[in-house]
Amino acid sequence: MEKRTAYSFIAAICGVAIANAAYLSYQAYEIGKGGEFSSFCDINSSLSCTNVLAHPLAQVFGIPFPMIALVVYPVLLAIALVGRAKDSATFFKPLAALSAMGIAFNSFIIYREAVYIKAFCILCLLCSLIILTVFAVSMMQNVKACKAARKA
Repeated sequence: MEKRTAYSFIAAICGVAIANAAYLSYQAYEIGKGGEFSSFCDINSSLSCTNVLAHPLAQVFGIPFPMIALVVYPVLLAIALVGRAKDSATFFKPLAALSAMGIAFNSFIIYREAVYIKAFCILCLLCSLIILTVFAVSMMQNVKACKAARKA
């Protein structure tokens, strides 16, 4: 994949992730203020965004975890857009580093879902898939840039 295409792809999936995180943040806000809320992703008690977001362990330092994603994904999007505009492979390094931290954070949340909450949020798992994809594409581009630099 050419680097401009890779940056465009990352930007596009980050756009999806921002919309997803915004929806989940709104849902967490509604649940937090005591409102009745149900999500289209509430399939059963084990696959339910609402059950996960209503649980106290769905917060990190009192902040619902989708709100953290709502900060991270715009940063990833901005880095991808700058990298595309400058047509430089340099920006894949911060994308890989930030997405690796995102994978660690998402792993922590998935662990809480599996062990303590006993339910999974399908849209949260989508965010995990997106952050893994950003990491994989960034790392492939970093490896490609390193190989090109060795040949030069």
